[in-house]
Amino acid sequence: IGLFKSPETGKYFRAKVPDDYPICS
Repeated sequence: IGLFKSPETGKYFRAKVPDDYPICS
């Protein structure tokens, strides 16, 4: 779908993340 950014590490993931994972779109 797009890039998911981790607010904790600032890393980006180009994959599906857990539903309980904090997503910054």
